Amino acid sequence: MPQIQTHIARVRRLAPIGLSYMASSGSLVAANAAQLLTFALLARWLGPSQFGLYVQVTAITTVAVHLCGLGANDCLIRRVARDRAMYPTMLGHTLTLVAITGAALVAIGMGALPFIITVDEDPVRNVVAIAFLLVTNIVLVRVILLTEQAYISHSMFAEANRSVIFFALARTATAALACPIFGVTTLEGWTAWQFGGHVVVAAYFAWKTRELGRPKFGIVRDEVKPGVFFSSQFIFRAIRQNCDLFILGLVSSIEVVGSYGVARRILDSSYLTIDALNRLVYPRFAVASQHGVHNALPMLWKVLAGAVVLGLGTGSASSSWRRCSLISSATNTSRSCPSCARCAG
Repeated sequence: MPQIQTHIARVRRLAPIGLSYMASSGSLVAANAAQLLTFALLARWLGPSQFGLYVQVTAITTVAVHLCGLGANDCLIRRVARDRAMYPTMLGHTLTLVAITGAALVAIGMGALPFIITVDEDPVRNVVAIAFLLVTNIVLVRVILLTEQAYISHSMFAEANRSVIFFALARTATAALACPIFGVTTLEGWTAWQFGGHVVVAAYFAWKTRELGRPKFGIVRDEVKPGVFFSSQFIFRAIRQNCDLFILGLVSSIEVVGSYGVARRILDSSYLTIDALNRLVYPRFAVASQHGVHNALPMLWKVLAGAVVLGLGTGSASSSWRRCSLISSATNTSRSCPSCARCAG
C-alpha cells in the first residue's frame, strides 16, 4: 500500500509537467502546420520561380535573425527567471541590441543582395522589395519572437504558447488575404503585405506585453559576451541547415530550390519535440544554477533522459514515415505505364 501511494504521488508530481509539455509541443506543432499552409498558399500563387526566390532569401535571413540581438533573448530569460525586477532593464538591453545589430544587418544586406538577387526588374522597386524582406524577416521577426521569450521568462507558458500560435495564424491570414483575395502573384507584391502583417503583429504584442513592464533602454555590458556565446550555437546550426539551399541555388534552377525548401522544412519539424522541452526547462535551469551549475545537475540528468526518449521516438516515427513513403512511391511507379518513367526522366 505505501508503494502504491508513492507511485500515485509521483504521478501527481509529473502530471503538471506532462500537461505543460503537451501544451508546449502542441503550440509549436500548430504553428508549424500554419506555417506550412502559408508556404502552400505562397507556392500556389507566386509560382515556382517567385516562390523559389522567396525560399532563397528566407534561407539568408534565417541565419541573420540569429545574429540580430547577439543572443540578448537568452539573457532576458535567464536574468528575469531569477529576478522578475530585472525585466525592464533586460527588455531595454534586448531591444537596444536588436535595434543596433538589426540596423547593421539590414545595411549589409542592402549593400549586397540587390546585386545578387532580382526581385523586380525595376531597380527602385527591387531595392524597396529587398528592404521590406530584410526588415521583416530579421528585425520584425526578432521583435515579435521577443514576446514569447518575455512570457517564458515569467514562466507564463500558456501566454507564450498563445503568442506562438497567434503569430503563425497571423502570417497564414496575411497570405490568404494577399494571394487568393487580392490576387498577389509576385514576390515584390508579397513583400509589402508581409511587412504590413508583421508590423500589425508587433504592435499588438507590444500592447499586450505592456503589463509586464516598460523597457529601460541601455546595454548591460556584462551580458553581451554570454549572449554572443549563446547565440553562436544557433548561428552555426542555421548555417548548417541552410547551406544546402545556398549551394543548390548556385547549381540548380530556382524552382528546384523552392520545392526542396518546402520538403526540408517538413523534415526539420521533427526537432519540435526537443524545442518544446527546452522552452519549459530553460527558466528552471536558470534558477537552479544561479548559485552554481552543480546545483542543476539532478535536473539535468532527468531532462537528458527525457530528451533521449523523445529523440528516439521522433526518429523512429520519422523513419517509419519515410519507409511508408518509399513503399508507396515504389508501388505507384510499378503500377504506372512504362512510358511514364521515360516522361519523368
